[in-house]
Amino acid sequence: TITYQVQVWNVKTKQVVSQHVLPQPQYAVGSVWQPGTHNLAFSLLTDGAYNTAVLQIWNVQTRQLMKSLPGIAANSMAWSPDGNKIAYDNSIGGGAIAGVTLLDVTTGQKVYTYDVSAKEKTQQVNIDVPAWSPDGAYIVTSESTTSLVATNVPNGTHISSCKDPTPTIVSNGHGFSCKSSD
Repeated sequence: TITYQVQVWNVKTKQVVSQHVLPQPQYAVGSVWQPGTHNLAFSLLTDGAYNTAVLQIWNVQTRQLMKSLPGIAANSMAWSPDGNKIAYDNSIGGGAIAGVTLLDVTTGQKVYTYDVSAKEKTQQVNIDVPAWSPDGAYIVTSESTTSLVATNVPNGTHISSCKDPTPTIVSNGHGFSCKSSD
């Protein structure tokens, strides 16, 4: 039989310092640390089913479950710099992503969802890899169409986009701009 587990390794000693065996048949995706804490967030999938996913936040040091939020399937996520929000991709299965959602971790409420920017109904665009600006005012995401999109957090407006095969996002400390070869 296969055992699914979440393990935390000490980089210096190369030893496992925490191990959480998952109930069968669950596995974890999207692990990410909360800034300045020992809290680890990840989504649990049962038999790979995204419709049964649960986002869990564990304190690795105390081995305590801090929060369990059903209905959140995130292959990739990022904590805000202040540790109060998580931006995550909305995995809906089959490799498809519906958008990136902001979650208020304190209340467990979804604050806002940034939709995928597909121009054609036949075009499948997935956004992924959310990352926060250092001041928490912006989120940048990568699209499967090799685009990068910077979004203003308070109002959800798109700040900048790159449609180049090798786009580069440059932070000026407050926002983002794109440098493209064309």
